Amino acid sequence: MLPADNLQRSYQKLHASFQDGTEHFALVEAKKMWELEVGNDVPANIAAGLLIHCVHGLNGVDKVAHHYIAQACHMAENAGLFDKRFVLRSEPLTESRKGHAQAILAWGVFSHQAWVPNH
Repeated sequence: MLPADNLQRSYQKLHASFQDGTEHFALVEAKKMWELEVGNDVPANIAAGLLIHCVHGLNGVDKVAHHYIAQACHMAENAGLFDKRFVLRSEPLTESRKGHAQAILAWGVFSHQAWVPNH
């Protein structure tokens, strides 16, 4: 596990109004979720990893950011989001709320990797 304080310090350097912004609260909640649910392949933890990766990556801390995206992708795979059996089910994904949410999260993880720069 990486020190959570590094994330806050790197973000504060670039954003003076960090403590007052919505992004601060989102980042604090994402860090809490990541630390409390470590090792759990739950959707909230996957999303937290993507958010933390984004903040680190956009603030130039690529080596640390890579850890979070790698872990989030590993969790998504463990949760079966990219499993053929999940995709090829007989019922459409939109039939159930859970299936719909899983499909959105799977596409979110995929899209995040495509659009967020990884150096």
